[in-house]
Amino acid sequence: NRMIAMTDILKISDEDIEWITGKRDFKAAARKWLKAGAKIVVVTKGGDGLEAFTAHDHIVQPAVKVKVADTVGAGDTINAGLLAALHKARLLDKKKLAAITESQLGAALAFAAKAAAITCSRPGADPPWAKELA
Repeated sequence: NRMIAMTDILKISDEDIEWITGKRDFKAAARKWLKAGAKIVVVTKGGDGLEAFTAHDHIVQPAVKVKVADTVGAGDTINAGLLAALHKARLLDKKKLAAITESQLGAALAFAAKAAAITCSRPGADPPWAKELA
């Protein structure tokens, strides 16, 4: 929990939550990590999309449906897409992340999901270029 207390954004897969906690209850894990100090917990669920939790909100972002060629790099692309969207919205600041609105976080999650879908639509860890996400 000491490391979680220093975490602003925690991105973790549902499978990793099960490995760490021994349970598939990612909502309980997210609540625990938020109480420990994380500002945002993002849970990736593969083809079932993403869920994000803050002190005030729970957002479900469906996966963007594509013909999957390869899932290598999808999680990294979620990270990059989320951070890029938050940066573009000028939200990468401790105070701003703590006060992020549902619509702001939802937009960032949608961007990250779109980016990951593009990565999964082609072979190899081949994330999208910015122009592909415009």
